[in-house]
Amino acid sequence: MLTKLFHRVCIPVAVQEELLKFHDELPEWLEVIPVEDHTLVSAFAKKLDRGESEAIALALQTNPDRLLIDERKGRLIASSQGIPIIGLVGLVILARRKGVIDSVTRILGDLETVAGFYLHPEVKRQALDAAGELN
Repeated sequence: MLTKLFHRVCIPVAVQEELLKFHDELPEWLEVIPVEDHTLVSAFAKKLDRGESEAIALALQTNPDRLLIDERKGRLIASSQGIPIIGLVGLVILARRKGVIDSVTRILGDLETVAGFYLHPEVKRQALDAAGELN
């Protein structure tokens, strides 16, 4: 889905390492870019984990269209740095709007039941409303 929404998908080394704990290999379209400013990573790491810290530092380094980040503290810090952010739910809504998926309801349901992703009922309601799928 990401490759249909964005022309380039980049992650820092710390996120690559996290993903490789759960996957044997990563897709070839996923570009790993080392963060250059480790002082910045250390500053963010006072409040965030290494993956989020590197992701925000990499976003400042590469100036992306959006940073995919869900954790609240990370979203606040990224926003305070002027980085445009999107969460997983926002990504699903964007995919629906661009015709990449046909149902936000189905995808959110799968995230909850299959992936164990918790969605606050109000967040889910707002997402379905934004997608035009609220009954």
